[in-house]
Amino acid sequence: MSDDENKSDQCGWIDVIEMIDDDGNTVKFELLDTLTFKGEKYMMITPFTEDEEDKEENDEDPYVVTIVLVTKTEDGKDVLEFLEDKIAKRIYKEFQKQNKENNYL
Repeated sequence: MSDDENKSDQCGWIDVIEMIDDDGNTVKFELLDTLTFKGEKYMMITPFTEDEEDKEENDEDPYVVTIVLVTKTEDGKDVLEFLEDKIAKRIYKEFQKQNKENNYL
């Protein structure tokens, strides 16, 4: 994952993160939320597309949300790890709880 960048949309600022996939391609995601749970950091992300027309033409569901675990490499770089479904569901419940406590839901 590379450095975060900020983009502005009609509703205000959004956080966009760029990641390098296994093939060396840069992939952008919108950072929706972060959570620290039992000492681990998690991110809720969704694919980011700057152009609305590109979203409509994209075969993938533009509203897919993925929860990833953030770990560090030996040299201090962030690595995002995908979770098994059972763990992802548990962490999603924690995101819901956090957002309800913060009056986001």
